[in-house]
Amino acid sequence: MVKLAPESRVELGIQKREGIYFYEPSKHSKELHHYLLWGGEYTCVAPYHVKRAFMEAFLFFWIKEGELHFHYRNQSFTARAGDIVLLDCKYLNDYAAGSEPVRFQWFHFNGGLSQRLLDSLYEHRGALFPSADLAKESATTLFEALKWNYLDQETISVNLYQLLCSLFRIDKTNLNPHSDAVKKVVHYIQ
Repeated sequence: MVKLAPESRVELGIQKREGIYFYEPSKHSKELHHYLLWGGEYTCVAPYHVKRAFMEAFLFFWIKEGELHFHYRNQSFTARAGDIVLLDCKYLNDYAAGSEPVRFQWFHFNGGLSQRLLDSLYEHRGALFPSADLAKESATTLFEALKWNYLDQETISVNLYQLLCSLFRIDKTNLNPHSDAVKKVVHYIQ
């Protein structure tokens, strides 16, 4: 069973916290399905900072307001309101709030084809998914399922799979200002 960190551990910079909600998947679900572990919604400012060397899980963020700064797999980037970030916690990951408040939902998950899907997503898209509207319906369903514990394990698995697959469908030209389409427009203008 997953346990909450001891109360003596204080995470500095958290202004508001909704959760931490835990989900205990069955042995059957761990063997066959994608499954949730725990998550919540935070509103933070500096000095909120998490630096993690290793965890056997994946981490999903949906930035609701403000900005969250990341250093992951030798890259630094900033996620803004509307963005989604996916991290494989087996890699060193480091994220922090700035001086302005940031509000985000997050959850840890694992199982199923998660490793293969995240590896492929990272290879083709990276860890940051700007304005990933296609994924938000599944993300909302998963957060509510975690919060209220109302969905069966199979439905959670389907929603996690749907969420991850939807990130492949983001139009890559919207992500890359140096795409072929943008280069063609610039060339035409010149």
